[in-house]
Amino acid sequence: DIIVPSKATKKDLINLYKVNSEKIHVIPHGYNNQLFKKIDNPHEVGLIKKKYGLNENDDYLFFVGRLDERKNIIGIVKAFYKVKSQTNFDYKLVLAGKAGVGYEKMQQEIRDLLIENEVNFLGYVPERDLPYLMNGATIFLFPSLYEGFGFPILEAMACGVPVITSKTSSCLEVAGEAAILVNPDNIEEIAESIIRLIADARLRMRLVQQGFRQIEKFSWRKTAEETLRIIQGSKLIQ
Repeated sequence: DIIVPSKATKKDLINLYKVNSEKIHVIPHGYNNQLFKKIDNPHEVGLIKKKYGLNENDDYLFFVGRLDERKNIIGIVKAFYKVKSQTNFDYKLVLAGKAGVGYEKMQQEIRDLLIENEVNFLGYVPERDLPYLMNGATIFLFPSLYEGFGFPILEAMACGVPVITSKTSSCLEVAGEAAILVNPDNIEEIAESIIRLIADARLRMRLVQQGFRQIEKFSWRKTAEETLRIIQGSKLIQ
C-alpha cells in the first residue's frame, strides 16, 4: 500500500508509474496549528517586519517556498508588475525562501522590469518568524505550477490572510473554496485577482472566514489516525 497526501499525487502515480489505484490511499497532511495562527499584536508583527527590512506600515503581497521555477515565481513577478503598471498600487512583493532552479532568471526579470526597489527577497526565514510575516501580509500569493500538497496555503489561511492559488495539482484540493483559484500560466488572471482582492474588503473578509473553516479539515491527528487505520488494515501485517 502507498499513502499520498493528495488526489493529484495519486493521479501522478497512476499515470506516470502505472500503480494500481486500489493500492494508493489519499491521506492529507496537517499543519502546525500551534505556530500558524492569527496574531492580534501589530507591534510584534511590526518588529518582525523590521527584522526583514520592511517598514512597520508597509503593505505587501507575500510568497513563501523555495524560489524555484515550478513555484511560478516569474509568473508572480510579471503579475505584480502588471498590477503596478495598471493601478496606483503602493504594495511591495515579498518573497521568502531559499534560491532554487531558475533563481538568476527571476532576478533578471525583476531588473528588466525595473522593480528591484519594490521586490524584497528575504532568503530563508526560520519557521518561528513566518507567522508574523504571514499576518503582516495583505494577500498570500501561491500560484504554483506543481505541488504535491501545498502547506503554505493552510498556514496563510490559519494566519487570517486571503489566498490566491492555482486551480491545478493539489493546490485546488488544499484550498477548496476558501481561496481565489487561478490558472497559474495566465499572468492576466493572476493580476486581475490581485486587483480584485485589494479593491474588495468584503471579499477579503469572506475568504479569511472561509479559510478558517477550511483549515479545520486538516490536522496531524487526523493524518496519524488515518495512517494507522491503513497500516492496521494492510495485508503486510496480517
